[in-house]
Amino acid sequence: RRDNLILTAAKLMVIRDPRFSLEHDYDLRIANVTPRDAGEYVCQIADISTQDQVHKVTVLAPPVIHSSIASGQLTARKGGSVTLTCTATGNPDPTVLWSKK
Repeated sequence: RRDNLILTAAKLMVIRDPRFSLEHDYDLRIANVTPRDAGEYVCQIADISTQDQVHKVTVLAPPVIHSSIASGQLTARKGGSVTLTCTATGNPDPTVLWSKK
């Protein structure tokens, strides 16, 4: 179960995503993991009493810098101001450092 969505029922795959499969009867395998696969997955055993085991999946992604200026060059008038933006994504969140060459 992920995000309260049932993925499997016993040995039957409920989710219609071919990346998800069962191995060794009850092990959940996710192939080609993407950031949207991150989250908590719950293995639940229901018999006389219910038992849950929670697995938290974190998907690591390398840092990527997203530039809003194609050339990376700005021109400013003397006495004016300029704003340099640096938007970066990744997991864990990247640390952005500025330097002047």
